[in-house]
Amino acid sequence: RSRHEAKKTCRAYGKNIEKKLQTGESLILRGRSGGGKSTLGALILKDAIREIGAEVLYVTYSDIYLDVATSFFAEHKELFEDKYVTPDILMIDEIESIYESNTKVKTHLHLLINMRIQSGKTTIITTSVSQEDFIDIIGPSANRQIKNSGVFKDIEIEVQEDSSKKDSG
Repeated sequence: RSRHEAKKTCRAYGKNIEKKLQTGESLILRGRSGGGKSTLGALILKDAIREIGAEVLYVTYSDIYLDVATSFFAEHKELFEDKYVTPDILMIDEIESIYESNTKVKTHLHLLINMRIQSGKTTIITTSVSQEDFIDIIGPSANRQIKNSGVFKDIEIEVQEDSSKKDSG
């Protein structure tokens, strides 16, 4: 999809946010760096707050990684759930920011995605990596959860160069 089409889709999603939250419909915003994925996700969060007073949480994958890596949440599972499962919408931005094969983090991410799906909670994930690299980052178990849940919609955002910004020679 072009950036314009993706923006239109995300705005429509935001305008129907109450229904989306009831069904737990979630998004993966995928595209090249600088394509506006984070901005589109933030607009949805803004709509959710404005339209229905939803509780939202914006985090980067690095935030989750650090929480898991410190082992704090391993000892305090209820705090992990309160922070990451309770919000109506969780936006995980830049999922590729920690591109490391860390089984502990992948396990927690799988548990997090599973808990949010089972709770019927909406999740927005942004990424600029290919589908194969995405699976490598989140792990095959989390990817299966996303695919099998039927609640995730994958939106590809193509960055199209604006002709007014091209060099004149």
